[in-house]
Amino acid sequence: GHVAVHALQQLVHAEALHAVAALGVAFIVLFVSYRLGKRTIDVLLDRAPEGLVDAIREAAAGVEGVMRTGQVRLRRSGARVFVDLAVEVDRNLPFERTHGIAEAVEARIRSVAPGADVVVHTDPREAERESIARRVRVVAERNSIPAHNVTVLDDRGRLYIDLHLEVDDSLRLSQAHDLASRLEEDLKSEMPAIVRVDTHIESRGTGIGVGVDVTGEEPRMVEAVRAIAERIVGPSRCHGIMIRRRGDTRSVSLHCEFEGDLPVIEAHRISSRVEEAVRNEIPGVETVLVHTEPRPR
Repeated sequence: GHVAVHALQQLVHAEALHAVAALGVAFIVLFVSYRLGKRTIDVLLDRAPEGLVDAIREAAAGVEGVMRTGQVRLRRSGARVFVDLAVEVDRNLPFERTHGIAEAVEARIRSVAPGADVVVHTDPREAERESIARRVRVVAERNSIPAHNVTVLDDRGRLYIDLHLEVDDSLRLSQAHDLASRLEEDLKSEMPAIVRVDTHIESRGTGIGVGVDVTGEEPRMVEAVRAIAERIVGPSRCHGIMIRRRGDTRSVSLHCEFEGDLPVIEAHRISSRVEEAVRNEIPGVETVLVHTEPRPR
């Protein structure tokens, strides 16, 4: 009887071990099935690897020229990841620069997700710190009218714009005025806060005039120009003076040196004083052009 009891106990123990082993195998099968099923469902649902969206968004945002990243779409097909995203760029950038930014974003994303198939869309946006003067020049260029000396007055949100427009010297004044009026309408449409636009119309100098270099024949005029320029700019700062005769009038050009860290607006103000003084003080001078350049260190 004792042997029979012992044999029964061994049988029960073996059956229990078999049951535990069977449960273990069942859990392993369930776990593997879950992992395989999840992977299959992720692929079917285009579910991206966890954390990859944030990594891609961060990589794109780090590219110079990207103002902000938009929606990121990811899907996975087997081991391949497909990425579709939008980035916002300054709307005033030329096409080549915008395309370059998109290519840089693609390269940066592939460094995060090697082998990824990447499509980047660039959305033009107005830069937060884009100056009104710059926007004015952009609109002018859009109308094929170069603009400079743009001045903006903001009177409690009401904008007043003064600017110089360069037009072909072959145009009639009425034609030039029509161009300026069209630009004014475009500016007000672009920026409703503008209440008034005043334009100074000037010749772009597209015509070809006949001129003769008479610098060597008029040394007194050369020295007079030099004296006026150095009185305003400083001693030994101006050179390359040239006098050209056009009929009964003279045109003058010269180079003047300024400190390299001088703001452009200040250099322009001083060179304009030189041009005005030469015209006013030397009889017969019709036009004066001062070329500004940094002084050698």
